[in-house]
Amino acid sequence: MNQSDCAIKEKTMIAEVLKKEKTYTVEAYFKQEECSNYKNEFRNGKIIAMAGGSYAHNLIIGNIFAYLFFNLNDIFSVLNSEVAIYMTEHHHFVYSDTAVLKGKPEFYKENKRAIINPTLVFEVTSPSTEKYDRFVKFNKYKTIPTFKEYVIVDQQMPLVEVFYKEKNDVWIRKSYIGLEDKVVLNSVDYTLKMSDIYKKVDGLLDPQTTLNI
Repeated sequence: MNQSDCAIKEKTMIAEVLKKEKTYTVEAYFKQEECSNYKNEFRNGKIIAMAGGSYAHNLIIGNIFAYLFFNLNDIFSVLNSEVAIYMTEHHHFVYSDTAVLKGKPEFYKENKRAIINPTLVFEVTSPSTEKYDRFVKFNKYKTIPTFKEYVIVDQQMPLVEVFYKEKNDVWIRKSYIGLEDKVVLNSVDYTLKMSDIYKKVDGLLDPQTTLNI
């Protein structure tokens, strides 16, 4: 490799490093979101691209949103994945798959693209996002004072886990397995059928067989 080639390679490497280290303002982040073909998270100045969802992922999200919207929207506000959620403590903006809030929405500095007061949050996981949703994202959600219930939905099999916050910030975990089961949502006093969550989703794995491996 000659000196010219080395110089070009060095400039390229420096450009990549600067790109990774670049920080953005919230205003620049939302301006980019308006033009982006995919969603990005904002993590304390960093913009992180989110993975695209599968057909099953989107179908499950649509089922959850539809049933909650038509059954809860008189008392609660049911939001889809177009509205971001802001975590003040971390200075992070994330997108949930579905969120429910009680009372009037509270927005980040009157920016109506991001709320700060969700009560219930759903995340539909895939093998690539399961650990992030279950641990990292959940712990961030816990810093939101109004947040009381977290629902993790497996897109590959009829398996749903619900985490509900009781008194003294104690979180109770309950698992629901199989299409005959019903998911109890304590924070909104509503029961959601597993068969409705997974309606029209083909090729689901048998959770009992998979979990026993």
